[in-house]
Amino acid sequence: MKSLKSLIKQFVFHPNKWCRLSITFVYATICLLFNFFIMQVFCVPILWSAILFLLVFLNILFFEEVSRLFNGTLSYFLLGLSVPVLIYCIIFLADPWEAFTGYMFFSLCLLLFGIGLPAFFPFYLLLHVARYFKMGKSKLRYIFALGVTVPIMTFAVYSWIFNAKYEVIINGISQNKTATDSTSVLSKDYFTERLLGIGLKYHTKIEFMYDGARPPLHDPFLNAFLWFKNAGRHNGFYPMRDYLDFETQIKCYRETFPEFPLKASCPCSFTKSGLSYFRNSD
Repeated sequence: MKSLKSLIKQFVFHPNKWCRLSITFVYATICLLFNFFIMQVFCVPILWSAILFLLVFLNILFFEEVSRLFNGTLSYFLLGLSVPVLIYCIIFLADPWEAFTGYMFFSLCLLLFGIGLPAFFPFYLLLHVARYFKMGKSKLRYIFALGVTVPIMTFAVYSWIFNAKYEVIINGISQNKTATDSTSVLSKDYFTERLLGIGLKYHTKIEFMYDGARPPLHDPFLNAFLWFKNAGRHNGFYPMRDYLDFETQIKCYRETFPEFPLKASCPCSFTKSGLSYFRNSD
């Protein structure tokens, strides 16, 4: 029992930094391969979220080196940024507002088949963040706090703008049941494209359990906005379903944004549903 506890401790945060780096790298690789070939949970992140996750992951992976190069300031700022990023991943995998069925499923997979381990990767990185935070001096902890605050404040501004747009879009669609009538009252902007693209291009829940057609793009701000806006509603993750059927939504998207493809290119998944979506993309 004691040896098992020691083994778990070394896996979670090995005292040797190069062993720790190797374990983290191998764990991350297993997660990517699992997501690509076995069971796709996360899809293609939009550009800013891909860059952000890569930055925070590399900072955790090479924390001592980044700290030495920038006297700890950049490394602790990125460490702070990683907190809302990782918490978002944990909430998404937990299947929010659905009794944490996501992690219940992955825990069962872990117990029975050992394939649920990749789902706990955000927790693993968050434990690293906590250990590095404890190692920091008070000045660096203030920088860490700034890193935590920046994405939260950015999301607050995004949500404030999106909320105003959301009401206009939903009211316009609810009063016009046909695609042509709906299109005539919609503005061609970023927020309209995101809402009309839900279920077509943007996924809002765990892929393998809910999306069916498997829309491939992942926009964290869009998903987090829907969590707060539509918590507890049956169609909260697919708000268009309350106002438009699937075919009408497709027509509405095509007429509002004829310059955009209806489906996004999805070379990221080699599962059966991922390949079928890729082949059928227009």
